[in-house]
Amino acid sequence: MEFVPGKKITDLSPLVRMDFDGAALAEDPFRAYLEQILVHGFFHADPHPGNVFITPDHRIALLDLGMVGRILPKLQEDLLQLLLAVAEGHGDEAANIAIKIGEKKKEFASKDFTRRIGDIVAQQKTAHGRTDADRPLSPGGNAGFGRERYPCSTGADPCSVRRC
Repeated sequence: MEFVPGKKITDLSPLVRMDFDGAALAEDPFRAYLEQILVHGFFHADPHPGNVFITPDHRIALLDLGMVGRILPKLQEDLLQLLLAVAEGHGDEAANIAIKIGEKKKEFASKDFTRRIGDIVAQQKTAHGRTDADRPLSPGGNAGFGRERYPCSTGADPCSVRRC
């Protein structure tokens, strides 16, 4: 166990919060969770605001790893393929992977679901003018999250304090 100096994000005044780059503040935990789930197969399962600290040097720290979730390797691979399909603008593939991951109910309408997912993926692609596959997943590159490079690792500790 290690002491992490800082303040709960909820204890910061609105004025103090204006000094932070909100996009970076959201981006780092997002990437940390991607790495935890897709690379390491476990994740911090209790990320409520009381477990998020801002350190004196403006880094974000996720605290209290008393509750973690585990992801089986097959689900890790399916989730990675789902993210890649969405990022590459392949709506039908994304829908098929989501169907494979999920549990179909009797009233499930596969064709309608596939069409709706295709529409969402197309909107995402159109809104950005490109797919997110063109954007690196980490400051130093794509961190090995491409189809040819799976399984992958960034080499970073998934529970480390991240720069914001």
